[in-house]
Amino acid sequence: MSLLQSRDHPSTDTNWISEVYKDKIRSMPAYKASDIREHIQTDYGIDVKYHKAWRGKENAIRAINGEGRDGFSQLPWYCHALRESNPGSIIDCEVEQATKRFQRLFVCLGACRLGFLKGCRPLLFLDGTHIKNKHKGCLLSAIAVDGDDGMFTLAFSAVSTENDENWEWFCWKLRSFLECEGKTDWKQYTFFSDRHSGLLKSISCIFPGAHHAYCLRHLVDNFRTQVMRRYPMHNKKRWTAVFNKAAYAPLRRDFENHISYVVESMPLAWDFIIQSHPECWANSLFRGTRWEIINNNISESWNSWVRSARSMPFVGMLDTIRRQVMVMMNERREKSEIMHGRLCPKQESKLALSYMASRRLQCSSSSRTVFKVTDCNERYAVDLEARKCSCREWQMFRLPCKHACACIEKCSMSIYDFCDLYYSIECYRKTYQEPINPVPTHDMDVIVEIQADQIHPPLSSVQPGRPKKRRFESQQFLRSIKTWRPVGFMRNADTVELIQSERYFSDQCKRNGQSHKRK
Repeated sequence: MSLLQSRDHPSTDTNWISEVYKDKIRSMPAYKASDIREHIQTDYGIDVKYHKAWRGKENAIRAINGEGRDGFSQLPWYCHALRESNPGSIIDCEVEQATKRFQRLFVCLGACRLGFLKGCRPLLFLDGTHIKNKHKGCLLSAIAVDGDDGMFTLAFSAVSTENDENWEWFCWKLRSFLECEGKTDWKQYTFFSDRHSGLLKSISCIFPGAHHAYCLRHLVDNFRTQVMRRYPMHNKKRWTAVFNKAAYAPLRRDFENHISYVVESMPLAWDFIIQSHPECWANSLFRGTRWEIINNNISESWNSWVRSARSMPFVGMLDTIRRQVMVMMNERREKSEIMHGRLCPKQESKLALSYMASRRLQCSSSSRTVFKVTDCNERYAVDLEARKCSCREWQMFRLPCKHACACIEKCSMSIYDFCDLYYSIECYRKTYQEPINPVPTHDMDVIVEIQADQIHPPLSSVQPGRPKKRRFESQQFLRSIKTWRPVGFMRNADTVELIQSERYFSDQCKRNGQSHKRK
C-alpha cells in the first residue's frame, strides 16, 4: 500500500510520540492516550492506533519518572532531598534488612504538620487506596479539614498492602509527631474510619481515650448486604433513609424511634445494630466531637484527588502528590489573604441561616446565662456559659443554633464570640501559613549513581496485558443499575420490588435444585 493510500506514517512510532508529547505529559499527568491520538490527527493529519499512543505515553512517563529498579534507586536521594528542602518534615523509609527490598514509607511534610497543629480541628480521617503502578501496593492517608471544611493533607504512607500491621505502624508514626508538640490529650481527638480491622485495634491501643467514629456510608452498605438482602420485598431506599435518619438524629428519643421502626419490620437488624456499636456512628450517642461530619467522604475525595499520581512510578508518584499539596496550600494561602470578617465563608453562611431562623423564636431568661426558648410547641433550655442547648445542635456543630442565637441577641452580645475558634479566619490563615518548598534535582544523577544498590523494588507479580486502570464495581452497585424490566411495565417502586423478589426466589430454587417457576 502506498503512502498516499494510508493515513499512517512509518516515523510515528512510540519513541516519536514519547519525545513530542513528553513535556505535555509532564505538565498534565492526566493526559490520556485518546487525547494523544486526537492531537496527532489534528496537528499532523496522521491516524495512529490507540495501543501505539498508549505505549508512547508509557515511554514518556518512564523517561520522566523512571521505572522499576531505577525508580526505587532514586528513593534514598528523594527522601534526603525532601528533608533538606522542607525542614521539620518526617520521612521514614523501611526496607527488609536481608534483601534490601522496599517495605514501607511514611511522609509528613513540615508545613502540613505545623498547619494541622496550629489551625485544624483535632479530627483525622484514615483510609487506604490502591497504588496502580507496576509494583502495586497501597496508600494510607491521614486527612484533616480546615476551618472552611476544605481537605487538608496531613500525612500519607506507601505500603505493600493494607493490613493490620501496616495500619498499626502508620498510627504509631502519627502519634510520634503529635506528641512532639506536647498534645497528648487524646480525648480531644476524633478518628474517622471505615471499620478496617487494623484501625479497630490500633486506634484504641495507640490513642487511648480518643473517639473512634465509623463512616455512615460504609455502615449503610453493610446494612444493605447483611440485613436488607434477607428481606427482598422491602423498599430498599425507604429503609435506608430511615437508617440514615436514626444516625443523624441529635436526640436519643428520635434515634430509638427510628431504630425501633426498622427492627419491627426487619427483626434481624437488631443484631447488626448492636454489633456495629451505635455509640460510634449515631449523633445522639457519640461522646466526642466531630463537627457535624458523619461520613468519611474527605478521605474518598483525597483518594480521587491523587488518582492520576497513583499510576506513576514510585518516586514520581510521591513527588506528584507533594506538588499537588504545594499548589493547593499556596492557593488557599492567597485566598486567606483576601478574606474579611471573623469566620470562614462556609461557616458564615451556616451561622447566617441560624440567625435568620432565630428571629421567629421567643426566649425568656432564667438567670444571667440560662434561658428558655419556645419554638412552636417545643421548649428548649440554653446555657450560654456552658455553650449548650437541649436540642444538641450547638454541641454537635460547634456553631450557635437558632435557639442560642435568640438568647445571644437578647443579651446584646456578639454571636461570633460563641463560635468555635477553629472556624475563624485567623486559624485558617495559620493552617496555610507555612509553604511547601520544591525539591531541586540538579544533584540527583550523581547521588543516585552512588546509592544505586541501596533499595530494591518489592516483589510483585505482573499480570500480562494492559494494566487495569478502572476499579471493578461492587455486585450491589451493579444489581442496582441493571435491574431487569419487563416490556410494557412501568418502572416504579412496586415493579422493582416484584422483580427483585422473583430474582431472589429463583436463586433460592437453583440452590435447592428445584424449578424456579412459581405455582
